[in-house]
Amino acid sequence: MELLRDCSESASFQRDPALARSLCGRAPPIRGTAPAASDTQPAFRAVAARIRAALEAEPVEDGSTHPAETDLAEMTRNGGQVAGDWLSGAIAEGGWPRGLAAGLLRLLGRQRIFTGTWRLRVIQLALSSPDIELRDAGVQAAESWGDPAAVQVLRARAEPCAWLADYIERVIRDLTT
Repeated sequence: MELLRDCSESASFQRDPALARSLCGRAPPIRGTAPAASDTQPAFRAVAARIRAALEAEPVEDGSTHPAETDLAEMTRNGGQVAGDWLSGAIAEGGWPRGLAAGLLRLLGRQRIFTGTWRLRVIQLALSSPDIELRDAGVQAAESWGDPAAVQVLRARAEPCAWLADYIERVIRDLTT
């Protein structure tokens, strides 16, 4: 049911709820993604801009707090589906340089956010990237989130880079034990 809800909340299903109903029989209610007040959208964009600026100014390093973490926590806490769509788009759609998208995903991996289905989708998007840094960040996120359901997504990846393939196997082992 969680997957159906996530699908029904995606942008394409919001434009055509009948499509969602035709695919799953009965579409779960669609939460509105429009801002509640006219000033919410500029505020969201301001937070997104601060996150990007912080990632451009300073790389994400393991074991160190990053300046973007506070803004990212605010976005995920208050942004709802709009934030989820924006974040997955920043990672997958090439709107951001791959290095920044990888940093963003590493920061997301530090938080247990949204639904398990959303997290799996983001891992899958990262693993399908041609950029090795983004694929690595996807594996790191899978490891950090610790969701055993990520094993199937990780196993589906035929990783050509030896060290990353080895890392994927270690994460799969950790998630299955």
